[in-house]
Amino acid sequence: MDSLFAQTFRDFAILISDDGSTDATLSILADYKQRYPGRIRILDPHHSTGSARANFARLIDFATADYVMFCDHDDVWLPNKIALSLEKMHWAENEHGPQTPLLVHTDLVVTNSALETVHPSYMRYSSIDPARHSLAQSLMQNTAVGCATLMNRALYERARPFPSEAAIHDCWCTLVAATFGKIYYVDESTILYRRHKNNLIGVAKWNISLIVTLALKTVMATDILMSLVLKSLQAKALLTAYADVMTSEQRKTAAALADLWSLRRTARVLVLLRHGLLMNRLLRNVGLFVAVSTYGTSRRSFWYPRLMRAIYLLLRKPKALVIRFLTHAGRVASRTVQQSGTAEEEVENGSMSYWRCLRRIHTQLEPSLYLEIGVAKGNSLALAKCRAVGVDPEPQITAALPSTASVVKTTSDHFFDIEARTILGSTPDFVFIDGLHHFEQTLRDFIHVELLAAPHSLIIVDDIFPNHQAQAERERRTQVWTGDTWKLHAILEKYRPDLYLLALDTRPTGLLLVAGLDPASRLLWDSYDSIIEVYGRHCGPPREVLLRQAAFPPKHSTLSHVAELLKKCRDGKLRAPEVVRRLRAVQALA
Repeated sequence: MDSLFAQTFRDFAILISDDGSTDATLSILADYKQRYPGRIRILDPHHSTGSARANFARLIDFATADYVMFCDHDDVWLPNKIALSLEKMHWAENEHGPQTPLLVHTDLVVTNSALETVHPSYMRYSSIDPARHSLAQSLMQNTAVGCATLMNRALYERARPFPSEAAIHDCWCTLVAATFGKIYYVDESTILYRRHKNNLIGVAKWNISLIVTLALKTVMATDILMSLVLKSLQAKALLTAYADVMTSEQRKTAAALADLWSLRRTARVLVLLRHGLLMNRLLRNVGLFVAVSTYGTSRRSFWYPRLMRAIYLLLRKPKALVIRFLTHAGRVASRTVQQSGTAEEEVENGSMSYWRCLRRIHTQLEPSLYLEIGVAKGNSLALAKCRAVGVDPEPQITAALPSTASVVKTTSDHFFDIEARTILGSTPDFVFIDGLHHFEQTLRDFIHVELLAAPHSLIIVDDIFPNHQAQAERERRTQVWTGDTWKLHAILEKYRPDLYLLALDTRPTGLLLVAGLDPASRLLWDSYDSIIEVYGRHCGPPREVLLRQAAFPPKHSTLSHVAELLKKCRDGKLRAPEVVRRLRAVQALA
């Protein structure tokens, strides 16, 4: 903040949106607001969006100035940042008029967390060509870093509202500028750009080590493919918003990327080349071509990316390879020889199928992003009418998935550790956990999901009600099988009394609805080892679990209240604790 008020150009105001921080941020901001009266406006601090894109989108919705600059919380502006950017902007407006959407961006000094210079130029450090400003180039690779940009009113008014499919706020603004206006680059660094070890976006130095890493990654479908899927969704959003005012050539370019996955694998590379949908650097394009041409439904597309990933892990991360092997071996062992039990052991209970219940929740909640852990045949994933991401190391898709659904072929642990934030791009509104039927894995999935969630998010866990002791065994020997997932309900009741829990009497093995999430909570992480020690002891489900004594009928009106209150929370009209309080009151009356 001090670097903002040390600018040589001083005629500006600061608009701030605090996205649910739990540290001293708000008190620090209050101090600055007192020191600089009339210069700072802070939006409602209780409105949590769950992502950088959504938080900046909210700020843009409140913007009224002639020019807007994005500011990340941990970067340091050099004194001439505003003046230098404005000088270029005024020149551009004299050339094209203020009614033209214009974006100006500068270079950045790459630093470590202690603000020690790593490289004086972000563009050269990352081998990025800042002159790549065409629509096709911007669709594939954003070169304007958000915290180094300046937009005029014509641009940000044209760009808002940001769609949920936008990869991130600066990518969307760059696309709109490339489509309807002009982009200009100032070859001077105006900001100290911190490079933390755990940066979600960060930068990477182009050297031999990185080249070797990228060479191996070019043939791994998951990373590149999911990045391309997000870009395809963003291209589709661009068409949805602006198709009627885009030129014919622009529509063709955006449609080529948006519809890329509907083409045969052999045609995808030709389409990318024909429309100039390419990235900077030869090696990046090699990876692009390999990814789009090997992804498909053939047997080769199944084993080839896995073989290449195994080679990569063997060379770069051997410990991770061992963990993946052991996890896969456990999954295979649990599925081997799935024998049918006796008629008594295979009994099913429930007043409604879980599939119908999920469909009802989709209709009432109207999520914009749906996440599913454990996809299997894809029947439940196909219910989503919004953008949907499924995670499964070995999906056996037979259902007809909508074009807005994609499946990440990896374990949930790997997904959350490496890829989740990049692939999701925003906070999921609705999450269905139906993965490996061991309570410790389900607990880890829940913990990871809550970290990515927002207070308005809803989590549903499958298989919490075994109908027979045999169905609850950790080693599968029945067709109807829950494993010991039922333990999660007891764990959450004990360790997270702040959550709202609703067990549903669905067929065949029940659902657990969880609301009132707190992404800042670390109680489960901190207690994880002791939880595993206590609940890992072999024991069968108690009688009340087998009889579903705590279960509500899925047709009960409580489910409608859950969706209604979570939507109010999503719209900023209610906070999570109030949602939980009201839901408990409704449940008590029932």
